[in-house]
Amino acid sequence: MLPLHPEAIAREREIVCRVVREAVGHDYLGVSAGPGVTGAFAYIRVSSDRQAEADRTGLNREIQDIDGLALKSGVHIPLASVYADDYTGQEERRPSFDRLIPALRESPSAERQVFVEQMDRLGRVVGVQYLVEREIKRAGGQVRLVKELDEATKSLMGAVAEIEIVKMRERVRKANLTNMARGSIISHQPRFGYLIQRQNGVNVFVKDPTTFGAPRLVHEIFARKGSISEVRAEFLLKKILAPRGGRVWSTDSIYSILRDETYTGTHHQNRYVVERTGEYTQRGKPRTKTVERPREEWIPVEVPVLVDAFLFASNQRRLEANAGRAGRPSKTQTLLRGILFCGACGRRMTLQKGNGEPRYRCPRRSDSELRRNGQPKCDQVSPTVIEVDGLVWAEVSKDLLQPELLYAQVCQQAEDARAVSGGRDELKRLLEESDRALERARRAFDKALAGESAMADEMAQALARARERRNAAAVALSDAATPARLPTLDDVRRQLAPLDPDAIALEKRHQIVAALLDRVTLAGDGQSVQMAGVLTRSVAKSFGSAPRSGCVPIGSSSERSVAAKRSTCCRR
Repeated sequence: MLPLHPEAIAREREIVCRVVREAVGHDYLGVSAGPGVTGAFAYIRVSSDRQAEADRTGLNREIQDIDGLALKSGVHIPLASVYADDYTGQEERRPSFDRLIPALRESPSAERQVFVEQMDRLGRVVGVQYLVEREIKRAGGQVRLVKELDEATKSLMGAVAEIEIVKMRERVRKANLTNMARGSIISHQPRFGYLIQRQNGVNVFVKDPTTFGAPRLVHEIFARKGSISEVRAEFLLKKILAPRGGRVWSTDSIYSILRDETYTGTHHQNRYVVERTGEYTQRGKPRTKTVERPREEWIPVEVPVLVDAFLFASNQRRLEANAGRAGRPSKTQTLLRGILFCGACGRRMTLQKGNGEPRYRCPRRSDSELRRNGQPKCDQVSPTVIEVDGLVWAEVSKDLLQPELLYAQVCQQAEDARAVSGGRDELKRLLEESDRALERARRAFDKALAGESAMADEMAQALARARERRNAAAVALSDAATPARLPTLDDVRRQLAPLDPDAIALEKRHQIVAALLDRVTLAGDGQSVQMAGVLTRSVAKSFGSAPRSGCVPIGSSSERSVAAKRSTCCRR
């Protein structure tokens, strides 16, 4: 189940309360609550933020239709039992719907009814409709539509909705290409330094009188000093605000201006295409990637010149030369490089070398506003590398010397992986059932639309594409869910028997720690270290204060001797 962020839940509740009150005038749907009145649930879907605006009527109509059906059925649906998702109907991930399913299971059997306006509110893709309705039925519930449909009609409407989406995208795409050919800018956000204006029936870029000089100044300073950091420092000194109004310019903003050839007078449209990766964010939104089209497909549009073409070309050569000198690795190797994070601000901690011992330092502890990218200064302490590395390696060494303890940790990780695998297997099974339902629907289409061969073929192709996507997803989930063979306790003992933690070289230690730990976090108060991964625990790291109970103190004489011994081994 995908968790919903608190702010998303609050937004959903706000939309539900507003639209219910606007549509029916009170805080419930159906009949009022009373003795002998059966409760029920309602599910609505907001396809876009625009649909949820106060002046839109789609949601009011949806609520009123559900309210009418609930009145006829004599059921009471309180606000708490109205669930809404703002995800597109083509997506399978519905955080609010995921909260609806447990509520269904926990409610009395007589109240396990879910009132929905139309089938396309469950999803515009037939496979998604089937999966969503199947989940409701598995929870012991029943879907109540304003207009009840048989299975074949449900599948038919889902397939027609999918075809409508494809055709709508094609129409929008053709309209955009036509407008691009006429010289119109198809963009909601202009480049920095420009404004979008409507002239002679087309959208064009014009100079922004307040910011059009900044892109040229970026190129001039970079040509003179050859460093993006110097450009940022000079802009901060001159108090030139960043594109979003901040005092400090980000490196990415400067770099994008240096690389964007729009400022030389030619803006290329139809250059990029956004594709889905098949993965999802933590909030359930599909992940996408931007891919560049072949150059012959680009559509050039003339725009006002802000940067001289010769200056732009010269800076491109300078950027390529700078890239060739970048990325020089540090000569100092540490145990926790790349996996130590600041518990106060979440940034990855870096290595600081000076006159004293090397230390781990949070990048936002700097007094320089540029180095902090305008963020508040972090008060995280800067412990020495010997202290932190010695403490973590001492904890890891305990597990290396106790095979039973390490084996128990590995078994726990494997158990968690099997739980995830079981959820994926369930989804795979549901997808396979969806494929069979799609096949049955296709046969029904062939019979119902025998007289319209062109339409029948188009529907069959849409269903075939949907079935291919479902099969590909099922295979991917099946492969990802295949568990690796778990080693036995004897295997772990044999592998760890010849190990001497004190004699292991630093690079090998780093490999062991990286394999056992996903992340090490230094607490914001500098009093403990949290290890996460195969080994998960909190270890005290006290700097002059009393350690917390149950944690390993770092200030004791025995621990200092361990740290010194570790540092000696590291220097070797």
